[in-house]
Amino acid sequence: MGQVVINDFAILRSMEKKMSQWMEVDLVLKGKGLVEGLEKAEKSTDWEEKGKLCQGGGYDELSGSVYLISHTYDCGKCDKWHLGGVATAWCLRSDGLMVTNYHVLDNDKGEAWAVCSRKGEVFEVVEVLAASKENDLVVFRVNGKGMKALRLGKPAEVGEDVRVISHPNRNLYMQTTGEVSRYFNEPRKGKTGPVRMGITADYAKGSSGGPVMNAKGEVVGIVASTNSIYYNRDKDGAATNLQMVLKNTIPVSALHKMLKQ
Repeated sequence: MGQVVINDFAILRSMEKKMSQWMEVDLVLKGKGLVEGLEKAEKSTDWEEKGKLCQGGGYDELSGSVYLISHTYDCGKCDKWHLGGVATAWCLRSDGLMVTNYHVLDNDKGEAWAVCSRKGEVFEVVEVLAASKENDLVVFRVNGKGMKALRLGKPAEVGEDVRVISHPNRNLYMQTTGEVSRYFNEPRKGKTGPVRMGITADYAKGSSGGPVMNAKGEVVGIVASTNSIYYNRDKDGAATNLQMVLKNTIPVSALHKMLKQ
């Protein structure tokens, strides 16, 4: 099999063009309605693993279940619709159920929201099914059918090999590898926060919501945030001498709690 070559420009252009067409006929869920859906969503949703599932752990197979998620906006300076920031989502079930971070969709500035596949197929976001601001997770639905979903795995052990497929800074469908480094409670204003899973696989802005997978290609976590460690600060208080960037993800157990089975 030949190498999978990703054309970032073509995929992004396909998404922007399709969403602009939707805006002209006003057939999409607007950003304000999406945020209202987040706020009103239940904490869990009915779910059963069924339909088309990834059968292997190779990049070609798995990347077909990973999507870009973005919105359109009006710059106010021209008559065109523009593509906003890009994050990552992935297919949970073949009838259009998707997963990403809560903070990705918590943005009413977006006029229309959609996901886009590696092949440039674009599907509009139509509703939020379950949301957890505490765990930074949301399960939503797009108007797609016959998609191929990722399998959910068991919680990963510290030291277990993992990989991430995501879109750091619009470098689409980049795979990185590493291992689980620890589990910890995320600090929340001096209080004990939810459990997070640290990993060493690299990612950056645009990776939010991306799947963290084990060697079998099963989802064991979801990308959430980074935390940069600097050695010191200069005389103006600016952080200097970057030493390390911690990668904090949401363990799959948090998603399991949102899914009624």
